[in-house]
Amino acid sequence: YHHARTTHLPIRKNIAKLSLTMNLFGSSSPPDTKKIPKNGTSTHYEDNEADYDVSPTELYVAIESKEWDKALGIIEEEKSKNLKQLQSMVWVFRREKFESDIMRWRMLPLHAALFFRAPFKLVKALVESNEEGVKEQDDVGMLPLHIAFKNYADDEVIGLLVSKYSLAAGVRDKKNKIPVDYTKSASSPERGAIIRSYSRGLIEAEGKHIDALKREIERLKSEMKVLKAENLKLRRSKTPTKK
Repeated sequence: YHHARTTHLPIRKNIAKLSLTMNLFGSSSPPDTKKIPKNGTSTHYEDNEADYDVSPTELYVAIESKEWDKALGIIEEEKSKNLKQLQSMVWVFRREKFESDIMRWRMLPLHAALFFRAPFKLVKALVESNEEGVKEQDDVGMLPLHIAFKNYADDEVIGLLVSKYSLAAGVRDKKNKIPVDYTKSASSPERGAIIRSYSRGLIEAEGKHIDALKREIERLKSEMKVLKAENLKLRRSKTPTKK
């Protein structure tokens, strides 16, 4: 997952910030060690973005290191403090090289947790901390559900993600794959076949539901058209005729 990708980052508009950053480092190269914020500090990530080589979130680092209890502790502490910016909402990205516009990868802590096969308890905590995270696609278009299938997540994890965002079953990534397509390379072909069959049924059911809604909308439009015509006819009948 962590490999070079030809995805371009937006060019920085604030030249002053760029110059300051380069002056702090003394060159265009990143420092030898990342500046990892201490838990509970008031570190603010502009636009909810954190550069992995400069200052990754403590939560991301804990997940990458597979320190599950520490990651849970960070989430619980932030929840208790009612912070405006939660680390679960901060995107962590890595450039091809420092100050480059080419991105190697970009993901939320939820994406990372699924990639590193975090336990269900942590995945659940991340989903609850950032409910919109299940709908977010990484730099290659993968939803958390894509990554869960690709990394052979437990049924409990799959069930949680689908229950929070069932339409994810039909979302395609930049390789034009829906999440279940990744079960073809999973360690259990039988399980993959069952999940693919179930998910396609889910997508079909969603499609039928949408079709039914469209038919209902058309029916209501027709009724409105008839009512407008009747109302117009009634108003005309009450209008006195000129002699």
